[in-house]
Amino acid sequence: MAGEVLVDHGPLAPHDLQHFFRVDADVVLVGGQALAFWADAYGILSSAAAAGLTRDIDFFGNRTAAKEHALRLRAHFPNRVSYKLATLNDPPPSSAVICVSDYLGVAEPLIIDYVIAMAGYVADTEARMFARAIPVDAYGVSFRVMHPFDCLKSRVHNLISIPAKRTELGIEQCRTAVAVARAVLEATCAEGGAAERDRALPLAEAVIELALHPNAMDIRQQFAINVLDAIPVDAFVTRFPTHRWPRAVRYIDDRFARRFRRAPHASADALRGSTAVVAVCT
Repeated sequence: MAGEVLVDHGPLAPHDLQHFFRVDADVVLVGGQALAFWADAYGILSSAAAAGLTRDIDFFGNRTAAKEHALRLRAHFPNRVSYKLATLNDPPPSSAVICVSDYLGVAEPLIIDYVIAMAGYVADTEARMFARAIPVDAYGVSFRVMHPFDCLKSRVHNLISIPAKRTELGIEQCRTAVAVARAVLEATCAEGGAAERDRALPLAEAVIELALHPNAMDIRQQFAINVLDAIPVDAFVTRFPTHRWPRAVRYIDDRFARRFRRAPHASADALRGSTAVVAVCT
């Protein structure tokens, strides 16, 4: 992403963002703030609405990075920053918590969480998440933001795996993550053949794989959020819409039907332009 992206993040004053996001190079912005960043960047929501997706800030990073961040914040907010590093007695995923008190006159402190693990990820998928993170220049600083696909993946797993996330806000975050992933795929396909082949198609395959996960099927059942809606089928000019897509949809719908004992049903949009539909996902 090129250029400056200035977003009014509601509880975060724009002139302070450079301090909140001035982090080490091996730290990644994750969670609701990452989703809000992409939602505003792709015009999914206004900056004010995007700010409403979250209140706190989450980073994927270790204790050392968190401590250095806290010390930098202390220089900007004297006597208002405290931090606690995780110990052996503190269970994952937290590695540290930073609190900024009396921020913008709000009684509750602004919380910055550092985590070393995320719901739905294991060591190798966390490594891929880190590698996919996108460097951006915004708010006068450079930092890394979790890829929009990982925003979607993490929202799906959070909504089912963490009961505290099963709120109206958590559901809205998941819906927004689907819309953001769709916008990314539309923009990538619009770049032309090489971008579609090298970036859009692998991303679509990742979404299909995610849609097969039990957690994705559960949010489809419980909240009517279908991860496959993140794929703008008509934006592709390859054989994807007429070959790969209908096979994937039929297979996923069949798995969904068996999981919830329903008659499988594929939407008209999913099967548009195809007469060859088989229950095989290749």
